[in-house]
Formats: sequence, structure tokens, C-alpha cells
Amino acid sequence: MNCRIRYSKLADGSWVSMRVIRGEGNEYRSYILPDGKSGFVEDLTSKMTTPVVGSSPHKVKIELKKLLKNLGCRFTAESRGEV
Repeated sequence: MNCRIRYSKLADGSWVSMRVIRGEGNEYRSYILPDGKSGFVEDLTSKMTTPVVGSSPHKVKIELKKLLKNLGCRFTAESRGEV
């Protein structure tokens, strides 16, 4: 099961997920482009990409995670603070 997606900044200004995200038989990596309003998920096994768009980098991250869940990736439940 995957945990939170953390991103690392590349030299060209784009952001890439620090870890490979594992799904049902496939491995993925997510990217946020330098404009902060678009990104994509790369399937590392087939080298296919799926684009996403959003109004801000935060919205792009939400769309990327939603796409990864649709592709079969599972994530641990996140909680912030005491519950």
C-alpha cells in the first residue's frame, strides 16, 4: 500500500514524485509541470502518460491522486492531528 506522495523539484522547474507508486501490476510516477496548472501520470511499464489539469498546484496534486486511485493504486488513510 502506498503512503503520501511527496514531490521533488527538478532542474527545469517541474516536480516529480519521489517514489514509484505501485498499482495493480503496474508502476507509476506523477509529475507537475512548471506552470503548476497541469501534470501527468507516467505508466513506467508501458511508457504511456495520462494528463491532468487544475487551477493550482494543490488542485493538480488532488487530480493526480484521484487518477492514480482510478488506475488501481491504493493509499493508506491520512489523518492530521489527533483523532
